[in-house]
Amino acid sequence: MKKMLLVIFFVISCPKPSIKKVLEYDYLQEAEKCYQADPLYAYNILKNKVTRPEHIKERVRLLVRIYLDQREYERALQILDSINWTVDLDAYQADIILLKTKKWDRLAETTEDDLLRGISYFHGNKYEKAIESYRAIAERFQDSPQHPDALVRIGDCWVKLGQKSRAELYYQSVLQRFPDSDAAAHARARLNP
Repeated sequence: MKKMLLVIFFVISCPKPSIKKVLEYDYLQEAEKCYQADPLYAYNILKNKVTRPEHIKERVRLLVRIYLDQREYERALQILDSINWTVDLDAYQADIILLKTKKWDRLAETTEDDLLRGISYFHGNKYEKAIESYRAIAERFQDSPQHPDALVRIGDCWVKLGQKSRAELYYQSVLQRFPDSDAAAHARARLNP
């Protein structure tokens, strides 16, 4: 009996083990560590465990990385739109999301890349502005494969503007100056449909 009382006394007097509360910051760190190896686990952490307003930008940044890795461009766009694009992304990430979701006007406004700007204007039916962007490329990259490609793209814009004779001048120029380039094959195809 004495032993039983002693055991009960020790059980009652021993401190109870405390459960450590896991902070949202710790969940963010865990998601950051594992998002590439186990994106579903990281996604579930971010969706279910990180909800406080002070962690929203970091949460969105990680979710966008997961969506980009999974080629879920629409989802990345939706979550960025929900916070008005206030999260810091590198230029490539923002450009690829806008390009893949065909947000041509926004891409043309925000990109630093003349080729992407030209493509955006072209697909947005703003052919004169596309020509300006492609000319900038052609002037800047005189000895690069981008030069003949830009000339073919300028020709394509002139076709869209209904000025086929001007377009043919650009296509002929590519054939004469860069006959072995990939752009020459495209120019040939456009001259001889």
